[in-house]
Amino acid sequence: SYPRKFERIIRKAVFKMLDVTAAKKATYATVVFKDLYQHLTKDWKLDSGGVVTIPPAVNTNVFQPQKESDSSTKPKEGALFVGHLVSRKGADLLPAISQLAPELHITVAGDGPLYQAIVDDAIKLGVSNSFTFLGAISGQSVSHYMQSAKVLLVPSWSEGLPITVLEALSSGTPVVATNVGGMKDIVTNGKNGFLVEAGDVQAMANNASKIALSDTIPYETMSSTARNSVLTSFTWEVITCQFEQIYESAKGTYLSKIP
Repeated sequence: SYPRKFERIIRKAVFKMLDVTAAKKATYATVVFKDLYQHLTKDWKLDSGGVVTIPPAVNTNVFQPQKESDSSTKPKEGALFVGHLVSRKGADLLPAISQLAPELHITVAGDGPLYQAIVDDAIKLGVSNSFTFLGAISGQSVSHYMQSAKVLLVPSWSEGLPITVLEALSSGTPVVATNVGGMKDIVTNGKNGFLVEAGDVQAMANNASKIALSDTIPYETMSSTARNSVLTSFTWEVITCQFEQIYESAKGTYLSKIP
């Protein structure tokens, strides 16, 4: 994959040419996290009344905590990474995180150009036994692994508001993520997970271990908080209602201009 700095330049150019141009012509523009709202209204001078923050929704019936009544259910354990194995997602940092938390088993669900490099680094650092690589998996399998993991790792260098984070929280799985994009809109330190600075593998390892391996945090409380944080704001019902409201408003604005 090409270097992160070139990817950011390309993404910003496309955003300026396409997204901002379209947003200026629309009655409403929706964005998925609050910092993007600030970016559009302050940096790109869009009318603040025409920009609305509506996050993604998650299917809370598919992504739900393990059923305690099921005797065949295994206890939650280890860490999970779900995503494309590219530099922007911080996938190449996983071996270094594992080296700092060798007792934490990391399951990697995803494929991409950095797969072999990650495997090689894990071997070089002596932590290959701490990894399970699943490759690309189906949505149903993602739900299973979200339920089974004790913590989701999101070491990304840049993000929007990733649906994988909402899926994990909906599954009752706390998240350790970098404080980029819309992460702080959904992850609250010490409540449903932890936020760390991008590239800080030590903080990522420490907080993942704190959640998955330590008794210093009441895990059941954090897991329940994770689930509830989605039920209050990120269900299909909640998000659909928000879109219906702006559609009705936009329709009213359009009809009012018809002679």
